Amino acid sequence: AYSTSTVNWKTGASATEWHSKSQLPFTLKDAANLTWSADGQKVAFFTTEKDKTYLHAGPVSQIHRICEIYTPNAYLAAAGNRIAWSPDAERLAFTATLDAPPPAADPVVITRIQYKSRTSISDNRRLRVFLVAASPSSTPHPLTPPGADAHSISWGSANEIVYLSNPEPDPDAAHNYDIFAVNIFSGAARQITKTPGVEMTPTISPDGNWIAYTATTRALTTIDSVAEDNHVWVIPLAGGTPRELNR
Repeated sequence: AYSTSTVNWKTGASATEWHSKSQLPFTLKDAANLTWSADGQKVAFFTTEKDKTYLHAGPVSQIHRICEIYTPNAYLAAAGNRIAWSPDAERLAFTATLDAPPPAADPVVITRIQYKSRTSISDNRRLRVFLVAASPSSTPHPLTPPGADAHSISWGSANEIVYLSNPEPDPDAAHNYDIFAVNIFSGAARQITKTPGVEMTPTISPDGNWIAYTATTRALTTIDSVAEDNHVWVIPLAGGTPRELNR
């Protein structure tokens, strides 16, 4: 069993409530990216075993394993949120890949500028945005193409998920995240920001009308310097002119 304690900030009175532990039909190891549904009734998170990643979700008393996926080893500077609940808490969006790790190569042939991750040779797999039902043993389907990384997601309206991607012809040569939105039904994507700098951490407002995000203002930002001139911005989800909040 475990307990939770609350304190009334006006009176200082405290209370303790005891709960029973949830018994899971599998072992949880290395849990990460814990995310609550908007109604506060469900939770989702990843676990990792060896080279596999698992998505789990459900009410706290009844967590299920949703699907088995993989996580690429590439380094993405300032990559943000990887799991997002649908407004009705019936589906999940997440970033991952379904591609298994490639076999070890000998010799190693270098074909890209960013051929190394932070700890090893890049496996050249890409993060994509997937959609899956929040029920046991569900099959995810991709919403973004396989050729470009898509990450840092937010789901604030019924039909669209926003994410970051680099639209440059060679993303390794020019670090330039922009905000995109993808329709969960048609798969149609649209670009919301078009700047030479780097957009990060997009978050859709509760009313579904705005995106708040951080961004650099310089024309060139490297993967190691995205924090040097970070500013706060907002832009309509429908698209339009960004507005800087902390000039």
